[in-house]
Amino acid sequence: MIRQHFGPLFRLSRESQDELVEYMRYWDILRRCCGKQMSGKWRNEQFPEAKQAHDYNRTEYLHSPRYHGCAMYDIDRVEDLFLQTPLYQKLVSHPQLEIVARPSQADPPLTGTYCSRYNEAVRTEGLRAMQPLQDDHNNAGLKKVKRLKKLRQQNKEFNTSTISLWRQGFA
Repeated sequence: MIRQHFGPLFRLSRESQDELVEYMRYWDILRRCCGKQMSGKWRNEQFPEAKQAHDYNRTEYLHSPRYHGCAMYDIDRVEDLFLQTPLYQKLVSHPQLEIVARPSQADPPLTGTYCSRYNEAVRTEGLRAMQPLQDDHNNAGLKKVKRLKKLRQQNKEFNTSTISLWRQGFA
């Protein structure tokens, strides 16, 4: 589906399409299973028992097409594979695009263990949506995040430059 829709739209070469498919394979898992904007049901399942909402039938949900599937992944391995993808490497080499190389724009840069640390904080501290890890504020990446936000605000043609870079194959 990614190939059919985005390949022609952005005039991507076969190699760029393959890179996009690989990148999205891991990003999709991270988006649902990691960070400040993870699946609400996954967050709820990780909460300490006293904080969990029991407003749905968990057994039925396991068989739903909307099931997040997060419990079956080694999230550190998924994050590591994502960090190794060629498209991720290309995105982080362009300061104005680095912010899209995360589970959400609200999350700091990935480290290889960010997702498991965040999930552990959800389990032990009951972090709610958009709540940062305590060490996010001490993270060296925070300055980079602020710099990228500033660059993004200054760059009124962000979407245009993104499409242009994709068309150029990140040359």
